[in-house]
Amino acid sequence: MSEETKRLEIAIYRKDPEENWYVNEVDVGPLLYGLTEEPFNLANVGEKGTIKLEVQRTHEWEIIIGLVLAGSGIFLAGALTEIGKRFGGWLTDQVIKLSTSTNPEARARGMTTVKIAPGDLEDAGKGITKLLSYASERNVRVQLIVEPKKKRG
Repeated sequence: MSEETKRLEIAIYRKDPEENWYVNEVDVGPLLYGLTEEPFNLANVGEKGTIKLEVQRTHEWEIIIGLVLAGSGIFLAGALTEIGKRFGGWLTDQVIKLSTSTNPEARARGMTTVKIAPGDLEDAGKGITKLLSYASERNVRVQLIVEPKKKRG
């Protein structure tokens, strides 16, 4: 089996990026802990692979998580699915922790925005997984907005 590589860049913001809200209150520790699990167990598909994790604090309002996944196509699919679930669960936890007035969103240029509903973790995980797969194929950044501003309507 040939080895494939997928690269992801995921930016985390407290509010919409242009608002420059500090992300100090956003607790990425539990998320990062979940991403450091042994890759064979994380992917949960019976295949070995590697996961490289990098964290950058570029500004007071932005945290960037870089992931490089390497392994078989089966490993990559399993890892992306589990990572999507973990991001969905983590975003839901942030709603509760920060008492946000709106639900989180995951975005990538050229893709539909995924809205995270705390009551539906399964759909949130699937939506984020699809977004991560799309982003890794097109080399675009995924934005996780913990508390997007309310749309006026």
